[in-house]
This record gives sequence, structure tokens and C-alpha cells, in this order.
Amino acid sequence: QVLADGIGYWASGYALSGGDALTSADPDKDGLNNALEYVLGGDPTKNDAANLAPGGVKSGSNFIFSFKRSLAAKSDPNTALAVEYGSNMTVWGSYPIGTDSSGSVVITSYDSASDSVVVTMPTANAAQFFARLKVTVTDSVSP
Repeated sequence: QVLADGIGYWASGYALSGGDALTSADPDKDGLNNALEYVLGGDPTKNDAANLAPGGVKSGSNFIFSFKRSLAAKSDPNTALAVEYGSNMTVWGSYPIGTDSSGSVVITSYDSASDSVVVTMPTANAAQFFARLKVTVTDSVSP
């Protein structure tokens, strides 16, 4: 998918073009595609996954999943986020991530360019538990 306006503007700051300017592209080969780099406040030309990747920890009967989100992505109506979770890699539940805290999702200011998103999920005493950040660019512009 071609980059939408908000993410497209972000990508233009890094001079991405051609195949490197797709939401699914990973020009720096760090395992985070352009859509994730945009949301996480990354640089698609530098291998910075170790500093950006969302993380999770088990805490009692909950799993705590957290990440930083760029304020540009937060205000971008073409970019939707969800934290997907499950006790296997086949069936996923989902927590949509909006602009404000809601229920199990707590959003706080992090710095002048990003906020912190923390999602607390009950594990139902599952032997294993998985969570991932899903980014969907819901609108695109022509190349």
C-alpha cells in the first residue's frame, strides 16, 4: 500500500521513494516496516528497532504491553492502531488504541514528540501469552 498523507509527509522527510515508500517496506532492514516506524517515531533509514520495539511483561495474572507512539501518528486519521493478544498464534483478541485512555488502555504524555501507551490484558492463567501491535493505514494517496 502506498503511504497516506500523514505517513507520506513523514516519509518525504527521509527521501523514501519507489518500493521503499510502501507502508510494508523496511528500507533499513530492522524488522519494523514503514507503518510501524511512523507510529513508533522511528527513522526508516536507521536500524533502530532495539530502541523502538514494543515490549511486554507478565505481571501477576496480567500481561502489560507498552510502546511509545509519535504524536504525528496519534493525530493522523488515516492510521489506526490495535494491540492484538492471545494464548496461541492463531486466535487474536484486540484492544483498539485511540487518542485517549480507555479501560485497559492508558495513554500518557512521554515527551514533546510522543506519548506512552500501556495496555493491561488479563491472561486467564494461560500457559503462554502473546501480544503484538497492529498498524493499519486506512487511506492511501497515489504514487
